[in-house]
Amino acid sequence: MLIQSLYNSYYLYYSGTSIALSSTTGTAGTTAYYRRVWRIATKSYISERELTSFSASTLKINSGDTKAVTMSCSPSNSLWVTAADFSYSGYSTSYTSLSSSTGKFTCKNYDYSVNTVTATHKTTGCTATFKLVTNPVSAILIGIEPTDERDREEVLEDVATIISSMNYSYSVEMFGSFAATKVMNLLANDSYNVFLSRSHGDTSGTSYTYIITNESSTGDTYYVTSTKLKSYDLSNMKLILFVGCYTGYGGNGGNNLPTVAVSQGAETAIGFKNTITCDAANSWTVNFFTYMAEGFSVEEACFALAKNTGGGTGSYVICGNADTTLT
Repeated sequence: MLIQSLYNSYYLYYSGTSIALSSTTGTAGTTAYYRRVWRIATKSYISERELTSFSASTLKINSGDTKAVTMSCSPSNSLWVTAADFSYSGYSTSYTSLSSSTGKFTCKNYDYSVNTVTATHKTTGCTATFKLVTNPVSAILIGIEPTDERDREEVLEDVATIISSMNYSYSVEMFGSFAATKVMNLLANDSYNVFLSRSHGDTSGTSYTYIITNESSTGDTYYVTSTKLKSYDLSNMKLILFVGCYTGYGGNGGNNLPTVAVSQGAETAIGFKNTITCDAANSWTVNFFTYMAEGFSVEEACFALAKNTGGGTGSYVICGNADTTLT
């Protein structure tokens, strides 16, 4: 409600530091207008409902979207705790804009960023911080678990925990034997920026490399080849990891999965030229993302792991931008 003097028709308003009077209401929806809007409440109405503390969840927002941060308030029936009842500081205007009238953020571009924002309750002065993430990276984590059970599902769960701490969204898919189109559709899905496959690889005596579903002794079912990759647009991919034997056979520039993935638009892709033991591959995968969460580049992480992991992981192949980071 607006409070207007019957004597001179002036409106009571809050200037930010003191109470003042104005002859105009200001334009509806603006800061000037809302400084003239007052809430009148009885003592019984506000009893035990004044905000004492609150927390704010991480806000993830994509280009063009407008969202408000979600608050958890104490007491749960607190008064005046909509997004507009808080002020916000610490966000970058290069990536987001804020509507002071609604308390909602709008993502301005397609760039990835993370800012720590402080929300301040306008009435009580209570504060809390939250992460504001623009264009969050999304990862698809694929595991091929043959009948001998090589703990790949546990590996993906560990990776999921790490990338979640980096404010990335993710999806985990575990397969046994399945159609090639399922994996290719996930790899080429524009919703994903990071692709991890923890599986087997083979050359079958040719210069073509594959990711396969089973051990050679049980009859291989091939589902992705470098030839198939050549028909897909992978420009949405920031980083692709083919963690399996021979997936980088022939090295950088060879007719293999990482080389072709980069030629199809991926920024960076990793494979292995030779065989790698399953235990080493599992350890390498988890520790690779641990390093990336610490700010390592792809090349730095691979180099460190080759020294510390063994099991054939020194035969890594990096195609594309070796300086790619995930932070």
